[in-house]
Amino acid sequence: MIDYDIKDIFGKCDAYFSEIKKMPKELTIEIEFCSSTDELYKRRCILTRNPIAKANLEENAEKYKNANGCYIIPPEDYHFVMLLKSSNVFFEAYDYLHELTHICNYMDYLNSTKCDDYFKPFQNHAFYLWDEYNARYISTCALIEYLESCCEREDISETITKICKCLRNCCEAENIKSYDGSQLLGAVEAAHKYDYIKNIEEYLCQDEIAILEEYSSIDDASFFTE
Repeated sequence: MIDYDIKDIFGKCDAYFSEIKKMPKELTIEIEFCSSTDELYKRRCILTRNPIAKANLEENAEKYKNANGCYIIPPEDYHFVMLLKSSNVFFEAYDYLHELTHICNYMDYLNSTKCDDYFKPFQNHAFYLWDEYNARYISTCALIEYLESCCEREDISETITKICKCLRNCCEAENIKSYDGSQLLGAVEAAHKYDYIKNIEEYLCQDEIAILEEYSSIDDASFFTE
């Protein structure tokens, strides 16, 4: 059994991430791990000082209590990322890179519009859906890149296939233009890129593939601010 080092995994994922994503110079990240989703939600409410953001968390408690990770909006002197402590360090890194992608897209949107309204990006539904797709796509690509450096392809295939099937089941009764739909599209796109999914039609219908092609053609958040 390999003795995985979380600093090594996070470091390599960070290096990969910085190669494919524009990292803002002013970006400073602090990470906190929580032992349960309930603890994560409670800490999120405590750390969210903005009354509008806090009210949203409290009004939609059932939704946010299921989160494995989040970042605090609006940021203060640094961006605070909260993650669920897992017995599998790969999924901690997976969730971390997912949240890091959100932060970069979010800041890119604000910088592109020269806007200081931290809630503006969340009012753009098209951006919100693409952001969820992009975060899942990049975090899955980064996870695959790391796993391929230390694991057997058969084991990686099992892990990635399980992720895609789980997301497909979550989206079964829901329109693809949704939170779960965007997560599914991002994971399937990454798995297909690295040949862990040979036939994308096994997971997506033609209408869903068309939306995936639309999302994958968008380079960054500035597309939504033009």
